[in-house]
Amino acid sequence: MPKPVTTIYPGVDLTVTTFGGDQPEYTPLPGWRGYDGKVVTRWKFSFIERVRILLFGDLWLTALTSGHRLQPVKLNTQCPMDDFQKAEVTRQ
Repeated sequence: MPKPVTTIYPGVDLTVTTFGGDQPEYTPLPGWRGYDGKVVTRWKFSFIERVRILLFGDLWLTALTSGHRLQPVKLNTQCPMDDFQKAEVTRQ
């Protein structure tokens, strides 16, 4: 299973929020929350996971909705932080 990474955007000092840190039933999830409510997390895959993705091209997303509507989700292979960082700098 991929592991969340605390350094959300390498080389940029961002304030990281830990989601679920006070909930023992969940694994704490480090992420960056933009002023507009967007949240970005970064994940690292093991060698075997990278090989599986390379060979089969599949990546699954499981969303725990607790019976509520599914929120929009976006998977990327490139860092989406450029747009978010520009928005934060413009806002300050």
